Amino acid sequence: MHVVTGKGGAGKSTVAAALALGLAAGGRRVLLVDVEARHSAAAPLGLARLPESPARIARAAGGGEVHGCATPAEAALADYLAVNAPRAAAAAARRLGVAEFAASIAPGLADVLLSGMLVEHARGGGYHAVVADAPPTGRVARFLDVTATLSRIAAAGPVHRQAAGTAGYLRSPATRVHLVALAEPLPVAESLEALAELRAAGLTPGMVALNRMLPADLVAAAAAADGGGPDLIAAAADALGAPAAEALAGELADVAARAAVQRAGRAELAAGFAGEIVELPALAGGVRVAGLYELAGPLAEAAR
Repeated sequence: MHVVTGKGGAGKSTVAAALALGLAAGGRRVLLVDVEARHSAAAPLGLARLPESPARIARAAGGGEVHGCATPAEAALADYLAVNAPRAAAAAARRLGVAEFAASIAPGLADVLLSGMLVEHARGGGYHAVVADAPPTGRVARFLDVTATLSRIAAAGPVHRQAAGTAGYLRSPATRVHLVALAEPLPVAESLEALAELRAAGLTPGMVALNRMLPADLVAAAAAADGGGPDLIAAAADALGAPAAEALAGELADVAARAAVQRAGRAELAAGFAGEIVELPALAGGVRVAGLYELAGPLAEAAR
């Protein structure tokens, strides 16, 4: 199972969708689960929202299929209570609202059940891989560390048994947690903290995907312009006119500065993380289905 996390705005859901497409290439069946049911992974795939139950949402290269779902926590709780809770408790849950009922009697139960649902899909759902668009880095370790929640909820019984089995799978080599970040000082520092938190919880980090990296040819052009100095600007002014040349020089200077920040960020990440680092380009024209296929191959190769 592949769990994808990252800070808001880093492109976590886009990377999760692209990874699912990459892992499905060659005739495989992959399940993409939006854990928080925010449907953030739907738009990059050209969808308004994901279905509540697994259904095919995209075709991958080579005849593969991506199935997807976004099961709300309330639905997972209602299903569990309907099967396992005493009739009086189920009736109380209907009166109070499932989420409020669970929060009052067992804080964290929703996370236990949702992570358990992921593990059930991974173990017996008939998929070659499961990709989870997980909570952001500030919450992902708590979401996956069901052991801590288990100690508060129950010492025995069906919840205990489910959570114990889930915890074992999440801490096994079968589950890896991939981070998505930008190559900037604060996101890199937060990613290194998240990696340490995952290890402390007994979870296995996977790759770190550095998103929206500047293209190498653009960086090279900016460096060449910077090296050319006044002579290059003068030549551009002769060809384009002084205002256009000055604007171009400003743009290239901005690119050179951003490239320097990204190089420093990547170096800092590499110094603190010995695992796989994947550089992903900014997608021209924004995030579209075609762009996901561009990201899919490198992500799948790094995740395998």
